[in-house]
Amino acid sequence: MLEPLVVAALLSAGPAPAARVQLLRDDATAAYRAKRFDQACRLFAEAAKLAPDDAALAADLGLCLHRLGRADAAVAETRRAVRLAGPETERDDSKIRRSAHFNLGLFGAALPLPSEGRCAPLPSPAGCGRPLHACTYGFSSAGSGYATTGKVISVARTADGARVEEADGGQLSYGSLDEAEGPLDPATDPVRRAERALLYRSEVEEMFVGRCYEFALRACAEDEVAGKKAAACVKAKGCSADPWTCEGWDECLDASCPDAVKKRVEAAEADCSAQAKATVEVDCDLVTADACAGVVATVCTDAKSKPPKRLVHEIVLEPAP
Repeated sequence: MLEPLVVAALLSAGPAPAARVQLLRDDATAAYRAKRFDQACRLFAEAAKLAPDDAALAADLGLCLHRLGRADAAVAETRRAVRLAGPETERDDSKIRRSAHFNLGLFGAALPLPSEGRCAPLPSPAGCGRPLHACTYGFSSAGSGYATTGKVISVARTADGARVEEADGGQLSYGSLDEAEGPLDPATDPVRRAERALLYRSEVEEMFVGRCYEFALRACAEDEVAGKKAAACVKAKGCSADPWTCEGWDECLDASCPDAVKKRVEAAEADCSAQAKATVEVDCDLVTADACAGVVATVCTDAKSKPPKRLVHEIVLEPAP
């Protein structure tokens, strides 16, 4: 049987640290949900002091501090969560990292990037004296009636590692661009490891509405009878070149086109116009570039989706030699 003084000492000691942390976490969560953010942040901070290696607590505290308007402290705590859940730690947790990256995007915590065609070291996060290096490249491609333009960020542990081959004209070569993967769904996107992180900074895909009618008319041109009639029509007008290049070809083809084919033309034109209106417009911010954690991440916003979507794209760098 315990002596009375021993029992009193045990009772006064309070809950064990793990139990105490859980109680504080539960109370903080309840206060946060009730929008008592000042109280919630104090409780999250107290819990974080007792469990300084808990990445989830650091992420929760960061989000709470953001609600209080303490932007710098919120970003610092959220970046600490990324480090604590880093891939080279025993507590490797990609889910916590992704949540932290998403929150950094929500906070507007974009890292400064070099202008297109230039390279520069990135700011080192607190507690890590080693910078990563970044280069920004432009790219473009075009086809019959569409164009894709954008920028790509290349991030590596060394300045030479961040540089990739450029094609003539200062655009990123297509061979290098194949390495870049666009923003993917965090639920299905696996963790990737690479010596160099190549991520999209922006991408715009555009279909030219003005070409839709021309595309649709091809259905008439492919009709043998209509095509022959249209060719005879422009020839009668004095054109001896390829009928497609003759002035008045569109009018002749339209007049020669059977009603059944014209319906297909109208459907094709409507489909083309719908695609032209549904252009892709994605902007990405580099929110994490931590050489010590070996993590690089962007948060991309799809401006065309309703409501706009934010997607996280993370790449884990190979450990430093």
